[in-house]
Amino acid sequence: MRDFSMRRRTRDTSRRSSTGAVPRATRPLSAALPLSATLPLSAALILALALVAGCSGPIELRPGGTPRPTIISMGELDRRGHAVVGSMVLCLTAPGSVEVTAVTPVNPAGPITVVAYALRFHFGPLIGSAYGDLASVGVQPDHIVDAPCVESSGEGYELVLELATAPATNASADGWLITYTTAGASRQTSFPLGVLLCATAPAGEPGCTRT
Repeated sequence: MRDFSMRRRTRDTSRRSSTGAVPRATRPLSAALPLSATLPLSAALILALALVAGCSGPIELRPGGTPRPTIISMGELDRRGHAVVGSMVLCLTAPGSVEVTAVTPVNPAGPITVVAYALRFHFGPLIGSAYGDLASVGVQPDHIVDAPCVESSGEGYELVLELATAPATNASADGWLITYTTAGASRQTSFPLGVLLCATAPAGEPGCTRT
């Protein structure tokens, strides 16, 4: 019994090679559409991408990571001077920059005053807390944040506050409301770092309690 499968495949191959036809499924899209038809498609794609970029919304400022509510106690301000508090890392939801225009206490008790504030790019140890002023801890009066948030990197801008209270008076706050401008609009975010400032008693002593 003869095997005709090889002869059949040979005849089919010779028939395709003799005509020189290209199978329809292998033709590129550019061969199926004239150049005049592809140009409107390209323009429509560019317009769609531009609309998506324009609808992404303004850049927002937020705390880096997920900070837990914490309280820093500082005592003897009448003798030691102003309190300097940092440890608040901020970053942006997208590349760009925003300007911080104000920092105010959340739920203040007593006459707590933000004497000055500044932001410094953070890539190592935080300032934490100290006594003196911003210059004494090496912080320049910069109010711009231009670092996007990178999860688990710890990078961003550390917000540093110089704080004071009235003589012989304790003061406290539960956190900070941060006002900033983005795309010409004013917005706000917050950071849950509380402070307890004591005028005469050392931190941790019975006289250094919330008013």
